[in-house]
Amino acid sequence: HLLAHLCGQQHYMGSAEEGRVAKLIVNGLLAAGLASLAEGLVVGQKMGLDWQKLLEVVGGGAMASPAIKGSAQAIGQRNFEPRLSVDLLAKDLRLLAEAAMLAGATVPIASAALPLYQSAANMGWGHLDTSAVFLLLETLAGKTVSE
Repeated sequence: HLLAHLCGQQHYMGSAEEGRVAKLIVNGLLAAGLASLAEGLVVGQKMGLDWQKLLEVVGGGAMASPAIKGSAQAIGQRNFEPRLSVDLLAKDLRLLAEAAMLAGATVPIASAALPLYQSAANMGWGHLDTSAVFLLLETLAGKTVSE
């Protein structure tokens, strides 16, 4: 039972592609949430909000999942050591869009997030944690926390 040592939860989804598709769906949710987090933090920077207080607000709000809390903390520390890399998340977003298309479904949110992660990878941040999408949005806004 190797999986029990690697993950907190295991769910048998079926004998074919069900598990892979479920993983892609979860990563689509992650991508959308992290992109929204990064977007909000950059807007807060540009509006002159207190950086530490903003991190506390987004990290403690109703939408603060463990992934959002961890990413807010990592962004605050400017620590983009990978847990899941930008490159791998971009790949999963592409695969999710392909799977949805084959099933006759659409994934407009995941499809909107994909160019952000692909652009972050193109900027040389593909090996960094997915929260590095913040670096892209910060760069596009012409602002960094250290300014």
